[in-house]
Amino acid sequence: MQLQQSENRLIVQAPAKLNLSLRILARRPDGFHEIETVMVSIQHYDTLSFAPSSQTDISFRFEDLTHHPLATTTHSFADETALVPQDHTNLVVRAALLLKEYAKVDCGAEILLQKRIPAAAGLAGGSSNAAATLAALNQLWNLRLTLQELSQLASQLGSDIPFFLCGKPMAVCRGRGEIIEPVELQEKLWFVVAKPPAGLSTALVYRHCQPTQNSPSIAPLLSNLAKGDQISAAHALHNGLQAAAVELCPAIRQLESTFANLDVIAHQMSGSGTAYFGWCRSEAAAHTAAQQLTHLGLAQVFVACSGL
Repeated sequence: MQLQQSENRLIVQAPAKLNLSLRILARRPDGFHEIETVMVSIQHYDTLSFAPSSQTDISFRFEDLTHHPLATTTHSFADETALVPQDHTNLVVRAALLLKEYAKVDCGAEILLQKRIPAAAGLAGGSSNAAATLAALNQLWNLRLTLQELSQLASQLGSDIPFFLCGKPMAVCRGRGEIIEPVELQEKLWFVVAKPPAGLSTALVYRHCQPTQNSPSIAPLLSNLAKGDQISAAHALHNGLQAAAVELCPAIRQLESTFANLDVIAHQMSGSGTAYFGWCRSEAAAHTAAQQLTHLGLAQVFVACSGL
């Protein structure tokens, strides 16, 4: 996450994430799943702009840049047909309102979200936006809340959100995703990412998955990354949600077959899908793979490296 001051507003670049490993260990009594995942943020961003308001409410606008970066469409706050919810159910608005309630302030804000991270893709764009909102409004409103306080608020909103507050591009996340153990990343990792036109509900995929304690350990992935052996690390990729997602969305199986014929070290789905990624040897290899994917009628194809 990158925050910068621009005149009287804060601009935040909120990154997407990929799951290099995602173990689904058990169903929990609270309805969530016990997981262990290695998440890495990638330099593919939504942009959020925060400005103080003379009013006490939260004004939210949305521009969809996912398909046509040069031809943006702005939706009204009440437009229920927009891809991203515009009311209080939007994670950005929910995060702002939760922060107001927790800090007991009557501050308002004008928020603009320019979206490039595809929704319903397993890339956590909404979670990243929520984390950006907590961090930015904490600064804009001069609340001086600690990282621990912000992380506790984040965990109330969603399991992936605390990861984006940890300040590291990679972390092991446990529990339902809210227990964060940052991991040092020694070098850049390059990926090509493809999103099919179809999306998937995270809750739906989790309902269809089969938890198991016998899924591959994250240890080989982390140890090989620490040694700088990306090829061995990439061969330890795992996603315990992929089998369920493939059954729900055949386009993922098609991507799996397509990526098997690309020059990538390894490949798999991210999160609950439907985005699919290939781990590449270099930036050049990632761009070559992206060029090969662009003619397939996918909703989005992009190259990104690890980083905040």
